Amino acid sequence: ITEEIAHANSMMMRASQKAVTVFVDQEMVYRYDGNRGSRRIKIPGYVNHFVWLEGPLVGKELRIETIAHSERTSGTFHEVFLGSRVSQIGALLAYDGFSLVVGLLSLMTSAVVALLSLLLLRRLEVFHSALAFAGIEFCAGLWICGGSMSTQLLIHNQLVLLVAGVVAMFLLPVFLTRFVTTMYHIPQSVFLGRIVLIFPVGFIVGSLFQLAGVITYHDMLTPAAIVLLSYLIMLVWFSYSSYRQGNSAVREFLVAIACLLASVIGELILLLLPFMTLLNALVLNMGIIAFGTVLLRQVLMLIMRFVEKKGRDEYLEHLAHTDGLTGLP
Repeated sequence: ITEEIAHANSMMMRASQKAVTVFVDQEMVYRYDGNRGSRRIKIPGYVNHFVWLEGPLVGKELRIETIAHSERTSGTFHEVFLGSRVSQIGALLAYDGFSLVVGLLSLMTSAVVALLSLLLLRRLEVFHSALAFAGIEFCAGLWICGGSMSTQLLIHNQLVLLVAGVVAMFLLPVFLTRFVTTMYHIPQSVFLGRIVLIFPVGFIVGSLFQLAGVITYHDMLTPAAIVLLSYLIMLVWFSYSSYRQGNSAVREFLVAIACLLASVIGELILLLLPFMTLLNALVLNMGIIAFGTVLLRQVLMLIMRFVEKKGRDEYLEHLAHTDGLTGLP
Protein backbone atom coordinates (compact mmCIF):
# COMPACT_ATOMS: atom_id res chain seq x y z
CA ILE A 1 0.00 0.00 0.00
CA THR A 2 1.61 3.22 -1.18
CA GLU A 3 1.15 6.86 -0.26
CA GLU A 4 -0.59 7.47 -3.59
CA ILE A 5 -3.74 5.72 -2.31
CA ALA A 6 -5.78 8.29 -0.40
CA HIS A 7 -7.89 7.08 2.54
CA ALA A 8 -6.80 3.47 2.09
CA ASN A 9 -8.49 2.31 5.31
CA SER A 10 -11.51 0.91 3.46
CA MET A 11 -11.46 -1.92 0.94
CA MET A 12 -14.27 -3.29 -1.21
CA MET A 13 -14.32 -6.29 -3.52
CA ARG A 14 -16.84 -8.61 -5.15
CA ALA A 15 -16.77 -12.40 -5.08
CA SER A 16 -19.13 -15.24 -5.96
CA GLN A 17 -19.32 -18.57 -4.10
CA LYS A 18 -15.83 -18.09 -2.65
CA ALA A 19 -14.19 -18.07 0.74
CA VAL A 20 -12.43 -14.70 1.07
CA THR A 21 -9.61 -14.03 3.55
CA VAL A 22 -7.82 -10.67 3.81
CA PHE A 23 -4.38 -10.25 5.42
CA VAL A 24 -2.39 -7.12 6.26
CA ASP A 25 1.29 -8.02 6.81
CA GLN A 26 0.36 -11.68 7.47
CA GLU A 27 -2.29 -10.70 10.04
CA MET A 28 -5.81 -11.84 9.14
CA VAL A 29 -8.25 -8.92 9.32
CA TYR A 30 -11.30 -10.36 7.51
CA ARG A 31 -12.78 -13.71 6.55
CA TYR A 32 -16.08 -14.71 4.94
CA ASP A 33 -17.06 -18.08 3.51
CA GLY A 34 -19.45 -17.64 0.58
CA ASN A 35 -19.51 -21.36 -0.21
CA ARG A 36 -22.93 -22.21 -1.55
CA GLY A 37 -22.73 -25.63 0.10
CA SER A 38 -22.78 -24.03 3.55
CA ARG A 39 -25.93 -22.01 2.86
CA ARG A 40 -29.42 -23.15 3.66
CA ILE A 41 -30.75 -21.37 0.58
CA LYS A 42 -28.35 -22.43 -2.18
CA ILE A 43 -28.66 -19.76 -4.86
CA PRO A 44 -25.55 -18.38 -6.58
CA GLY A 45 -24.84 -14.68 -6.59
CA TYR A 46 -22.23 -12.01 -5.95
CA VAL A 47 -21.36 -10.70 -2.50
CA ASN A 48 -19.89 -7.26 -1.75
CA HIS A 49 -17.11 -7.44 0.84
CA PHE A 50 -16.42 -4.22 2.77
CA VAL A 51 -13.30 -4.48 4.94
CA TRP A 52 -12.00 -1.85 7.38
CA LEU A 53 -8.20 -1.75 7.54
CA GLU A 54 -6.61 -0.29 10.65
CA GLY A 55 -3.96 2.34 9.94
CA PRO A 56 -1.30 3.43 9.40
CA LEU A 57 -1.07 1.32 6.23
CA VAL A 58 1.61 2.90 4.05
CA GLY A 59 4.27 0.30 3.24
CA LYS A 60 2.22 -2.65 4.46
CA GLU A 61 1.33 -5.62 2.27
CA LEU A 62 -2.33 -6.31 1.49
CA ARG A 63 -3.00 -9.93 0.53
CA ILE A 64 -6.35 -11.41 -0.49
CA GLU A 65 -6.86 -15.15 -0.70
CA THR A 66 -9.95 -16.58 -2.41
CA ILE A 67 -10.97 -20.23 -2.51
CA ALA A 68 -13.56 -21.06 -5.15
CA HIS A 69 -16.11 -23.79 -4.54
CA SER A 70 -17.15 -23.91 -8.19
CA GLU A 71 -15.08 -24.54 -11.31
CA ARG A 72 -17.13 -21.93 -13.13
CA THR A 73 -15.90 -19.12 -10.85
CA SER A 74 -12.45 -20.44 -9.97
CA GLY A 75 -10.64 -18.33 -12.55
CA THR A 76 -12.31 -14.99 -11.81
CA PHE A 77 -11.07 -12.20 -9.59
CA HIS A 78 -12.89 -8.88 -9.65
CA GLU A 79 -11.42 -5.44 -9.14
CA VAL A 80 -10.47 -4.35 -5.62
CA PHE A 81 -11.35 -0.80 -4.53
CA LEU A 82 -9.11 0.89 -1.97
CA GLY A 83 -10.04 4.34 -0.70
CA SER A 84 -12.79 6.08 1.21
CA ARG A 85 -16.15 4.40 1.74
CA VAL A 86 -17.80 7.17 -0.30
CA SER A 87 -15.56 6.51 -3.30
CA GLN A 88 -16.31 2.78 -3.08
CA ILE A 89 -20.04 3.36 -2.96
CA GLY A 90 -19.66 5.63 -5.98
CA ALA A 91 -17.80 2.88 -7.83
CA LEU A 92 -20.52 0.37 -6.95
CA LEU A 93 -23.27 2.71 -8.16
CA ALA A 94 -21.34 3.31 -11.37
CA TYR A 95 -21.20 -0.47 -11.86
CA ASP A 96 -24.95 -1.13 -11.83
CA GLY A 97 -26.61 1.82 -10.10
CA PHE A 98 -28.90 2.22 -13.12
CA SER A 99 -30.49 -1.14 -12.31
CA LEU A 100 -31.14 -0.02 -8.75
CA VAL A 101 -32.80 3.19 -9.98
CA VAL A 102 -35.00 1.29 -12.44
CA GLY A 103 -35.97 -1.24 -9.78
CA LEU A 104 -36.87 1.44 -7.23
CA LEU A 105 -38.91 3.34 -9.85
CA SER A 106 -40.83 0.15 -10.65
CA LEU A 107 -41.55 -0.42 -6.95
CA MET A 108 -42.66 3.20 -6.51
CA THR A 109 -44.91 2.96 -9.58
CA SER A 110 -46.42 -0.21 -8.17
CA ALA A 111 -47.13 1.46 -4.81
CA VAL A 112 -48.65 4.59 -6.39
CA VAL A 113 -50.90 2.66 -8.80
CA ALA A 114 -52.06 0.27 -6.06
CA LEU A 115 -52.84 3.17 -3.69
CA LEU A 116 -54.74 5.17 -6.33
CA SER A 117 -56.65 2.04 -7.35
CA LEU A 118 -57.77 1.33 -3.79
CA LEU A 119 -58.71 4.97 -3.13
CA LEU A 120 -60.25 6.09 -6.44
CA LEU A 121 -60.94 3.14 -8.74
CA ARG A 122 -62.71 0.63 -6.49
CA ARG A 123 -66.04 0.95 -8.34
CA LEU A 124 -64.59 1.20 -11.83
CA GLU A 125 -64.22 -1.61 -14.34
CA VAL A 126 -60.50 -0.89 -14.59
CA PHE A 127 -59.93 -1.54 -10.85
CA HIS A 128 -58.79 -5.16 -11.17
CA SER A 129 -56.62 -4.39 -14.21
CA ALA A 130 -54.92 -1.52 -12.38
CA LEU A 131 -54.20 -3.71 -9.35
CA ALA A 132 -52.81 -6.42 -11.64
CA PHE A 133 -50.56 -3.84 -13.32
CA ALA A 134 -49.33 -2.75 -9.88
CA GLY A 135 -48.48 -6.40 -9.18
CA ILE A 136 -46.56 -6.67 -12.48
CA GLU A 137 -44.51 -3.57 -11.63
CA PHE A 138 -43.90 -4.91 -8.12
CA CYS A 139 -42.49 -8.17 -9.52
CA ALA A 140 -40.37 -6.30 -12.07
CA GLY A 141 -38.95 -4.00 -9.39
CA LEU A 142 -38.32 -6.90 -7.02
CA TRP A 143 -36.54 -8.87 -9.74
CA ILE A 144 -34.31 -5.95 -10.79
CA CYS A 145 -33.42 -4.89 -7.24
CA GLY A 146 -32.77 -8.50 -6.24
CA GLY A 147 -30.24 -8.86 -9.04
CA SER A 148 -28.49 -5.51 -8.57
CA MET A 149 -25.20 -5.37 -6.68
CA SER A 150 -25.99 -1.79 -5.63
CA THR A 151 -29.06 -2.97 -3.70
CA GLN A 152 -26.70 -4.51 -1.14
CA LEU A 153 -25.98 -0.97 0.02
CA LEU A 154 -29.55 -0.94 1.37
CA ILE A 155 -30.07 -4.65 2.15
CA HIS A 156 -26.84 -6.32 3.25
CA ASN A 157 -28.12 -9.90 3.39
CA GLN A 158 -27.67 -11.21 -0.13
CA LEU A 159 -29.97 -14.16 0.44
CA VAL A 160 -32.88 -11.78 1.11
CA LEU A 161 -32.33 -10.28 -2.36
CA LEU A 162 -32.00 -13.67 -4.02
CA VAL A 163 -35.18 -15.01 -2.43
CA ALA A 164 -36.95 -11.78 -3.45
CA GLY A 165 -35.98 -12.51 -7.04
CA VAL A 166 -37.39 -16.04 -6.77
CA VAL A 167 -40.65 -14.68 -5.32
CA ALA A 168 -40.94 -12.22 -8.21
CA MET A 169 -40.36 -15.03 -10.70
CA PHE A 170 -43.26 -17.09 -9.32
CA LEU A 171 -45.70 -14.18 -8.82
CA LEU A 172 -45.18 -12.47 -12.19
CA PRO A 173 -47.29 -14.93 -14.26
CA VAL A 174 -50.14 -14.61 -11.73
CA PHE A 175 -50.37 -10.81 -12.05
CA LEU A 176 -49.72 -10.92 -15.80
CA THR A 177 -52.56 -13.38 -16.31
CA ARG A 178 -54.85 -11.32 -14.10
CA PHE A 179 -54.08 -8.23 -16.18
CA VAL A 180 -54.77 -9.96 -19.51
CA THR A 181 -57.99 -11.63 -18.38
CA THR A 182 -59.49 -8.52 -16.75
CA MET A 183 -58.32 -6.03 -19.37
CA TYR A 184 -59.04 -7.93 -22.58
CA HIS A 185 -61.53 -10.67 -21.58
CA ILE A 186 -60.04 -13.23 -23.98
CA PRO A 187 -62.05 -16.47 -24.44
CA GLN A 188 -59.54 -18.56 -22.43
CA SER A 189 -59.68 -16.29 -19.36
CA VAL A 190 -61.19 -18.92 -17.02
CA PHE A 191 -58.73 -21.60 -18.15
CA LEU A 192 -55.72 -19.30 -17.73
CA GLY A 193 -56.94 -18.12 -14.33
CA ARG A 194 -56.96 -21.70 -13.08
CA ILE A 195 -53.77 -23.05 -14.65
CA VAL A 196 -51.65 -20.09 -13.47
CA LEU A 197 -52.24 -21.21 -9.88
CA ILE A 198 -49.50 -23.81 -10.40
CA PHE A 199 -46.93 -21.04 -9.81
CA PRO A 200 -47.92 -19.91 -6.27
CA VAL A 201 -48.68 -23.52 -5.31
CA GLY A 202 -45.31 -24.61 -6.73
CA PHE A 203 -43.54 -21.87 -4.79
CA ILE A 204 -45.18 -22.88 -1.50
CA VAL A 205 -44.42 -26.58 -2.03
CA GLY A 206 -40.85 -25.82 -3.12
CA SER A 207 -40.31 -23.60 -0.08
CA LEU A 208 -41.53 -26.36 2.25
CA PHE A 209 -39.14 -28.81 0.57
CA GLN A 210 -36.37 -26.20 0.87
CA LEU A 211 -36.98 -25.86 4.62
CA ALA A 212 -37.09 -29.64 4.98
CA GLY A 213 -33.74 -29.96 3.18
CA VAL A 214 -35.12 -32.11 0.34
CA ILE A 215 -34.39 -29.68 -2.50
CA THR A 216 -33.15 -26.11 -2.81
CA TYR A 217 -34.34 -23.03 -4.68
CA HIS A 218 -31.35 -23.53 -6.95
CA ASP A 219 -32.73 -26.93 -7.98
CA MET A 220 -36.08 -25.30 -8.75
CA LEU A 221 -34.80 -22.45 -10.93
CA THR A 222 -34.23 -24.29 -14.21
CA PRO A 223 -37.51 -26.28 -14.30
CA ALA A 224 -39.43 -23.21 -13.05
CA ALA A 225 -37.91 -21.07 -15.82
CA ILE A 226 -38.90 -23.68 -18.45
CA VAL A 227 -42.47 -23.86 -17.13
CA LEU A 228 -42.66 -20.05 -16.96
CA LEU A 229 -41.44 -19.66 -20.55
CA SER A 230 -43.90 -22.29 -21.78
CA TYR A 231 -46.74 -20.59 -19.97
CA LEU A 232 -45.85 -17.16 -21.37
CA ILE A 233 -45.78 -18.59 -24.89
CA MET A 234 -49.27 -20.02 -24.32
CA LEU A 235 -50.51 -16.71 -22.90
CA VAL A 236 -49.14 -14.78 -25.87
CA TRP A 237 -50.64 -17.28 -28.31
CA PHE A 238 -54.12 -17.04 -26.77
CA SER A 239 -53.83 -13.24 -26.78
CA TYR A 240 -52.77 -13.21 -30.42
CA SER A 241 -55.67 -15.51 -31.33
CA SER A 242 -58.06 -13.12 -29.60
CA TYR A 243 -56.52 -10.21 -31.51
CA ARG A 244 -57.02 -12.00 -34.84
CA GLN A 245 -60.66 -12.57 -33.88
CA GLY A 246 -61.20 -8.81 -33.63
CA ASN A 247 -60.14 -7.92 -30.08
CA SER A 248 -58.03 -4.93 -31.12
CA ALA A 249 -57.26 -3.88 -27.53
CA VAL A 250 -54.90 -6.88 -27.18
CA ARG A 251 -52.49 -5.24 -29.64
CA GLU A 252 -51.00 -3.08 -26.87
CA PHE A 253 -50.21 -6.14 -24.78
CA LEU A 254 -48.59 -7.90 -27.74
CA VAL A 255 -46.38 -4.85 -28.33
CA ALA A 256 -45.43 -4.75 -24.64
CA ILE A 257 -44.58 -8.45 -24.44
CA ALA A 258 -42.58 -8.17 -27.69
CA CYS A 259 -40.42 -5.45 -26.08
CA LEU A 260 -39.85 -7.62 -23.03
CA LEU A 261 -38.99 -10.76 -25.00
CA ALA A 262 -36.65 -8.81 -27.30
CA SER A 263 -34.75 -7.48 -24.27
CA VAL A 264 -34.50 -10.98 -22.74
CA ILE A 265 -33.15 -12.40 -26.00
CA GLY A 266 -30.71 -9.49 -26.24
CA GLU A 267 -29.51 -10.14 -22.70
CA LEU A 268 -28.95 -13.84 -23.44
CA ILE A 269 -26.95 -13.00 -26.56
CA LEU A 270 -24.74 -10.56 -24.63
CA LEU A 271 -24.22 -13.09 -21.83
CA LEU A 272 -22.92 -15.61 -24.37
CA LEU A 273 -20.25 -13.22 -25.66
CA PRO A 274 -16.66 -14.25 -24.87
CA PHE A 275 -16.05 -11.00 -22.94
CA MET A 276 -17.74 -9.27 -20.01
CA THR A 277 -20.14 -6.42 -20.72
CA LEU A 278 -22.66 -4.44 -18.67
CA LEU A 279 -24.91 -3.85 -21.69
CA ASN A 280 -26.94 -6.96 -20.86
CA ALA A 281 -28.35 -5.31 -17.72
CA LEU A 282 -29.03 -2.11 -19.66
CA VAL A 283 -30.87 -3.97 -22.44
CA LEU A 284 -33.03 -5.91 -19.99
CA ASN A 285 -33.85 -2.82 -17.92
CA MET A 286 -34.84 -0.85 -21.01
CA GLY A 287 -37.07 -3.73 -22.11
CA ILE A 288 -38.77 -3.83 -18.70
CA ILE A 289 -39.28 -0.05 -18.81
CA ALA A 290 -40.83 -0.26 -22.29
CA PHE A 291 -43.05 -3.18 -21.20
CA GLY A 292 -44.36 -1.32 -18.16
CA THR A 293 -44.81 1.96 -20.05
CA VAL A 294 -46.99 0.40 -22.74
CA LEU A 295 -49.24 -1.34 -20.20
CA LEU A 296 -49.47 1.77 -17.99
CA ARG A 297 -50.47 3.86 -21.01
CA GLN A 298 -53.31 1.46 -21.74
CA VAL A 299 -54.53 1.53 -18.13
CA LEU A 300 -54.49 5.34 -18.11
CA MET A 301 -56.35 5.53 -21.43
CA LEU A 302 -59.04 3.21 -20.08
CA ILE A 303 -59.41 5.39 -16.98
CA MET A 304 -59.65 8.55 -19.11
CA ARG A 305 -62.31 6.97 -21.33
CA PHE A 306 -64.33 6.03 -18.25
CA VAL A 307 -64.01 9.55 -16.82
CA GLU A 308 -65.08 11.03 -20.16
CA LYS A 309 -68.07 8.67 -20.38
CA LYS A 310 -69.01 9.41 -16.76
CA GLY A 311 -68.92 13.14 -17.39
CA ARG A 312 -71.00 12.80 -20.55
CA ASP A 313 -73.60 10.65 -18.78
CA GLU A 314 -73.88 13.15 -15.93
CA TYR A 315 -74.29 16.02 -18.41
CA LEU A 316 -77.06 14.16 -20.28
CA GLU A 317 -78.79 13.36 -17.00
CA HIS A 318 -78.60 17.04 -16.06
CA LEU A 319 -80.18 18.02 -19.39
CA ALA A 320 -82.95 15.44 -18.96
CA HIS A 321 -83.98 16.80 -15.55
CA THR A 322 -83.48 20.55 -16.07
CA ASP A 323 -85.68 23.03 -17.95
CA GLY A 324 -83.58 24.53 -20.71
CA LEU A 325 -85.40 27.90 -20.64
CA THR A 326 -85.58 28.65 -16.91
CA GLY A 327 -82.85 26.36 -15.56
CA LEU A 328 -85.28 24.99 -12.98
CA PRO A 329 -85.39 21.28 -12.08
